[in-house]
Amino acid sequence: MHLSEKITKSSLAHLKNCTSITISSNIDAIEDSIFSQCSSLRSISVDPDNSQFASIDGILFTKNLETLLCFPANHHLSNYTIPTSVKSIGNYAFSFCSHLQSITIPTNVTSIGDSPFTFCSSLRSIQVDPNNLHYVTIDGILFTKNLETLLCFPAKLSLSNYTIPT
Repeated sequence: MHLSEKITKSSLAHLKNCTSITISSNIDAIEDSIFSQCSSLRSISVDPDNSQFASIDGILFTKNLETLLCFPANHHLSNYTIPTSVKSIGNYAFSFCSHLQSITIPTNVTSIGDSPFTFCSSLRSIQVDPNNLHYVTIDGILFTKNLETLLCFPAKLSLSNYTIPT
């Protein structure tokens, strides 16, 4: 499906079963978490002349590659390392990803949006580069660096008992 108008939730109602989406050059705004419930989506491509967005391997980013906006729910990758250019992970960026089993967050990520890994039914592990100043993982579980906030407990993490750090 080729999108050439402003992308809103109402304009996507008929796209829930699309496997690929192409964003044209004149799209300059995409509503937050717009593709989060497109469960069949495998890839998002962006016209190279688009001034706001880019796509790498079917994954949607801002043009400067500093914000990861959407990892399609039915993407072919099961293990993913976020590019080092990324500083921010958008709200619901990985939500409903059925194949994603592990993710690695690089050093430069300073911001993680709301519920980026919600309904990732196969997610087993999240890793964070040890040099990241904002986030850390313990036993595959994502926390803020100061361990004050638990951000994500992967759905398929194989722990029979877990005690949240004090």
